[in-house]
Amino acid sequence: MRILLCLGLLLYVGLTTNAFAQQQAFASNFKTTTATTAHFSEGNCPTDMLGKPCSDGDDCTVNDVYDANCNCLGILKDVNENNICDADEEASSAGFNVGAELVSRYVWRGLAYSSAPSFQPTLSYAFEKNDFGFEVGTWASYSFNGRGSNEADLYLMASYGPVGIGFTDYFYPFDDVASHNYFDYSKDNTGHTFEAQLYFDGVKKFPLTAMLAHNFYGENPNSFYAELSYPITDQLSATVGAGNGFYTLEDDPTNDVFSVSLVSLTYERSIKLSKKLKLPIGGSLMFNPNAEKIYVVLTVGLFEND
Repeated sequence: MRILLCLGLLLYVGLTTNAFAQQQAFASNFKTTTATTAHFSEGNCPTDMLGKPCSDGDDCTVNDVYDANCNCLGILKDVNENNICDADEEASSAGFNVGAELVSRYVWRGLAYSSAPSFQPTLSYAFEKNDFGFEVGTWASYSFNGRGSNEADLYLMASYGPVGIGFTDYFYPFDDVASHNYFDYSKDNTGHTFEAQLYFDGVKKFPLTAMLAHNFYGENPNSFYAELSYPITDQLSATVGAGNGFYTLEDDPTNDVFSVSLVSLTYERSIKLSKKLKLPIGGSLMFNPNAEKIYVVLTVGLFEND
């Protein structure tokens, strides 16, 4: 009788030990995260779990299921396909931005405004919520040698998705900003030019951007300008622009025709100076076929604060 009891006890201990070892081996191969995500060794997820619904604990994903490794994965909520969670985009953002650049020469839309380096500061306030955006700001350019055009502009822009409209009050007086009467808006003497713009900023599958502008008050009030730009790479872009009136030169002033005033390639990148400090730089090769000119412009960003 004692022999049978001993054999029974040994059998019970053996079975219990084996079951505990199997449980420990299973536990070492299976862990549950706080997001109820199961992790097995690669490709070792049980077939009865593969593809089953789960929750990854992320409000930015839908249709969560277990993959071959028993990771609970979902699909990003991204209706406009910009790789940003729709829920994150619904939150509004607003703030001021201040920045400045140094350019080796001020060339705008194929027209040279200075032959010397220029300092170009900017200050703006922007608001964004969902697909709507609004920005108001000022931009200026001051030539180092005091010759050429100095400029101080006010602008505002509104956008919805990739489409936007804008208005700019360009102020480039006949002598310099300090001595000219800024508040003189009379048609014959003003240093202001009013321009309205229509923008298309492109989308992920079609990154071509377009802009149409019309000068409707001030110097050459009937001038139009159109521009197309395409990102060849993340750092290199190509631009073509054409206009009439203010933007072109004709042998016969009465024969005002549309002509290409800008063909350019622009390269932009940031040089990492430290973990938190970067120096944005750029360079542009510009042609003005209408004026038969070529310009090479270098740009250095001095600072920017979002």
